[in-house]
Amino acid sequence: MAGANAHRRLKPSPPPVPACLLEGLYFRKWESEDPFSQHEVKVDPTGLVLSLLNDKTEGVPIYLSEVSDVRCGKRARQPKDAQLVQTLCGGAVESFDDLAVSLVCGTSMVEVNFINLAAISKEYAVLFVTELEKLLHNVLGDHLSEDVMIHREHARLRSLRDPVQDGISVNHLATLFATKPKEDFKSAMVAMGWPSDRKQYIPAAEFTVEAFEKLYDALVSTVYLPGVLEKILHADSTKSTYITAKHLCSFLNQHHRDPRLNEVLFKHLKEDEVLQYIKTYEPDPEHASKGELTLHGLKKFLRSKENTVIHLSRFLPHQDMDKPLNHYFINSSHNTYLTGHQLRGKATVEIYRQVLLSGCRCIELDCWDGPENEPVITHGNTLVNNVLFKDVIEAINESAFKTSKYPVILSFENHCRFRQQRRMVQHLRAILGDKLMLDLLDDHPLAAGIPLPPPNKLLGKIICKNKKLLPKIEKMTSDETHGQHRSSDPNEREDVVSNITPPPKETAPHSRVERLSSELDTDLLSPTVRIKSNSMSEHGSQFLFQFRKSSIVSISSSTKSLVGLGDSLVASDSIDGNSSSANASPMEWCDLDMPSLVNYAEPIKFKTFEDSEEKDKHYQMSSFSETAAIRLVLDFSTDFVKYTQRQNCRIYPRGTRVDSSNYQPQVFWNVGCQMVALNFQTLDLPMQLNKGKFVYNGMCGYLLKPEVMRRTDRQFDPFAESIIDSVVAASITVTVLAGHMLPVSKDYSQLRVEVDMYGIPADTMRRKHRTKLVQNINTTVYFHATPFEFRKIILPNHALLRISVVDPQGGVLGMRVLPLDGLEPGYRYVHLRNENNQPLPLSSLFIFIKLAEYIPEDMQDFAMGLFNPVQYQKDRHQQALCNMLDEDSDLGDCGVPTLNLRRATTTSIIVPRKAQQDHLGLPLGAKKQEKLRQSNSFSVGGPNQKPTAPRTSLPPSSSGAPLTHTALSIINSKESQKLFLKMNKEMSAIRRKFLKAHAILGKTRASALKKLAGQSVNFHVEHNAACEVTKLVENAMADEEALLVKELPVFFAWAHKTLTSVQAVDLKRHEAHLKKELTAVITSNQKENAQKSHQYKEDQKRKVTDKEELQRKIREYSNKLVESAVQLRSDVISEQKRTMDVFLDEQKAAFSDLSDIEELELQCVQEFYAAKRQQLTKPEGADAYTTTALTDTPFVLKSSKLPA
Repeated sequence: MAGANAHRRLKPSPPPVPACLLEGLYFRKWESEDPFSQHEVKVDPTGLVLSLLNDKTEGVPIYLSEVSDVRCGKRARQPKDAQLVQTLCGGAVESFDDLAVSLVCGTSMVEVNFINLAAISKEYAVLFVTELEKLLHNVLGDHLSEDVMIHREHARLRSLRDPVQDGISVNHLATLFATKPKEDFKSAMVAMGWPSDRKQYIPAAEFTVEAFEKLYDALVSTVYLPGVLEKILHADSTKSTYITAKHLCSFLNQHHRDPRLNEVLFKHLKEDEVLQYIKTYEPDPEHASKGELTLHGLKKFLRSKENTVIHLSRFLPHQDMDKPLNHYFINSSHNTYLTGHQLRGKATVEIYRQVLLSGCRCIELDCWDGPENEPVITHGNTLVNNVLFKDVIEAINESAFKTSKYPVILSFENHCRFRQQRRMVQHLRAILGDKLMLDLLDDHPLAAGIPLPPPNKLLGKIICKNKKLLPKIEKMTSDETHGQHRSSDPNEREDVVSNITPPPKETAPHSRVERLSSELDTDLLSPTVRIKSNSMSEHGSQFLFQFRKSSIVSISSSTKSLVGLGDSLVASDSIDGNSSSANASPMEWCDLDMPSLVNYAEPIKFKTFEDSEEKDKHYQMSSFSETAAIRLVLDFSTDFVKYTQRQNCRIYPRGTRVDSSNYQPQVFWNVGCQMVALNFQTLDLPMQLNKGKFVYNGMCGYLLKPEVMRRTDRQFDPFAESIIDSVVAASITVTVLAGHMLPVSKDYSQLRVEVDMYGIPADTMRRKHRTKLVQNINTTVYFHATPFEFRKIILPNHALLRISVVDPQGGVLGMRVLPLDGLEPGYRYVHLRNENNQPLPLSSLFIFIKLAEYIPEDMQDFAMGLFNPVQYQKDRHQQALCNMLDEDSDLGDCGVPTLNLRRATTTSIIVPRKAQQDHLGLPLGAKKQEKLRQSNSFSVGGPNQKPTAPRTSLPPSSSGAPLTHTALSIINSKESQKLFLKMNKEMSAIRRKFLKAHAILGKTRASALKKLAGQSVNFHVEHNAACEVTKLVENAMADEEALLVKELPVFFAWAHKTLTSVQAVDLKRHEAHLKKELTAVITSNQKENAQKSHQYKEDQKRKVTDKEELQRKIREYSNKLVESAVQLRSDVISEQKRTMDVFLDEQKAAFSDLSDIEELELQCVQEFYAAKRQQLTKPEGADAYTTTALTDTPFVLKSSKLPA
């Protein structure tokens, strides 16, 4: 049965904070660019805030709910600067790997921050990490009461202490209470004796928890608490300012206890237990000693751990974990390596750690061939980057069992060739070691009809899900190597070894064989037989199978059957029998085969539900795309449920969701699908539901499915609209009263609250229940207390209640997902969460929850008889006796106790169930009766007069006068049942109209008489009729209840008619006044519109004029620019001509000088030759002289012209 008796069970508590963290540990904080600084790391007593304190600057507070991991040693971050490493070591003997500590924190799994620390010794670092890990992932810490959240915020503010001023800046408090008007904030600060200027500081010694609570109470209004006090004391006619133990005990048993609980197993509270609550939470010792709870004590009680909206035991491991693995919902991830878009996003190793730390138990690895024989993980044929397979396996080994000890399933999408698959197996075995699930459990063999092992038998194990070998080949290899028999039916397993990427079509067959041979490590492998399968060509893969040489002989007779699987059988070249490969045992290569790691999660291609049921192999599982799964849910919902009762299945998003959006997981949870894989990097509505659901059971990633989904002897239809056998349907009503410190939207100042229900289709209700828009301009926002009723919830243990605060455009500001299993009724504070399900600071909603068993309308009377059979039978006998008597006084004369008006008006015969109780769980009419009880007069007034409350006398509703025989005859006559039901509804409507009429008739009688004195006779008649109504009401309230029942319909008919006539006159007067005002408004609007139109036309004319003037100036400026350009061009041309002329003149002068030089040289040569001729005419030594003279000629002819 859902729910729990929160007041009869021991409340679980979060783990205590270790003494070393309370006192503080010293570390050196470093960053890559800034120099390191000394910090003291402490944790507050609540264990919710970690602080980094420094002697020079303000501290750095960190919510522990945002810290996902703490790492030390080689797993921590290392600085790249060698000098910084030496400085951080500080002369320590250990290396920096032993001193390094990193805190991983953030508000999402994608955007994480690292706080890097260096300890003074290895023991210091190990101590810090060991003790802090006890506080991390504390589910109770994120779901504690309102008072603990206030203490958490106080601890955060104290961490911001300025060491120089030794105080807390007022600016931090002003920022926290930013929605509060500045004047109110300053007044509250002054009342506390603290400075109100943002630049000032509050002394740290004065900023205690008690002082912060007092400031919080002053700034966050709780004016709704007197209404709660009134509801607790509604049965007491005295107006008291405190609550006794008797009243509180009655209220808690009636409204704060799940009525569906068995009263024998979960007994009601007793007064001595309630007295203990009063002594604990009442701050006034005098009232506490008397067993009285004041308004302030009631506030502390509603904020305490005794009043959480979800019973805290639900957050601890509490479910039976000895059921088969397929009986649990498993928290699953799709394309885990991605942090964003499916086609162009980024792949990281860190996201695997974050997903596992969040409680996910099924992750996906898309494996592809990488360089240097190292497989990589990426989204193939996209722009996504690669990460090494080895690094991912190391991250899984580090984080797999930090938050949950239950098994992790690795879902491989394997595109690697055989050589790199062998490398993958080596990494898996070397890194994971004993964590890898290799050996089958003795009592859970892989055979038909044998259920899967439970999670408790797979603690700390990692299960591989990867496609396997062809059935016949796998049987032969397994018989030789493992000796374990497996069926050889070719339809039992998918004909795929692995998704090996096919070679190009134009590649020649022999080159393809050579390339495949080159990929194999011939030093480790034995002679092989390769089989190319065309029978599975639809998968676009080439299948490679290897056998030892000894196996070839044993299967020679089966060669034809093997060839039947493909179109060719190619044997490898013979290898020397003395090689190392020939001496290898069969187990050596078989253990390196990727499919050999698969056991309890063997994937197969889904055919039909009948085929799966016939095979009855629980260890086999299939994966369905979102689209295919929806078709199966629509067409074969009950068969799908039977399928999930027997074996696991996995759902993944359709391929068109390239933006990494998520589908609605509830659709597939409804048919029992275990692994509903989502994109964890996208925190949309489906992911919020997933996080809200799997926070139960210690956030271990496994949730036991409802019993109706697990029982094979019952058929469960997820589309059922009627009550399911063995399941108690529920009814819930949620009333949103107020909100405290609600998040502020950047674009809107208004917000609303939406209340949605998610479950099977009959239980789901979305976008129907929402409050009106209110202004978020204060620390407390009040809503219109409208009850949101979910009339029938067929499967409450499977339903999720989502309460969200949204802006006018639907943007989520804060939300909370509450499973109905464990939901507590009554007045509760609901702490809001961000999209990553982390608590928002001090943001909460104050709501009232009412839980009840669903009872159909036609079964209300029968249910009342079951609830109190003695009283029900007594009332039936009394009514039967009344039908036999004629006089009204016969029962009274006989001394027979009779029915009272209160009982008659609250039975299901007279009042429909929906109208029996108001939104706070109180009997219908209690509020109105209280108003009538407090009033004693009734008067008539005009529409412009202030209304006064009616003043009449009403006997207490708890004790009424006996009904007359006539009234009982009317009530019990079968002919008048339907008429009386209809009349009762009309009476309720008339009662509401009657109360509204007090605004018109509730004026002072003297003023009404003065106004009516000069009116017509008809109006006097109406006034007299109204006076008669007044007297009639007073007399009717004073008479016996029986007479009231008898005369009430007549009275209300008369009152309705009279009030209608009175209101008609006022309505005409109002109508004329409104018409006059409307005409004036229309005329004013027309004038204003005419003025605006005229002004608009003038503005348009002025704009046209300005535009023309601007165009004229542009033309003038353009003309000037053209003229300037022309002038500049002419000047440039002139300058070029002048320069050219100068250049030509210089060239001419140069040529003229050259001609003069040539003429001078010619003249010199001629003179020289003339002199020589004269000398040659001498006879003595002419030959020698000529030779010498010609040889020693000092001239060098530069001109081409020579003398003749």
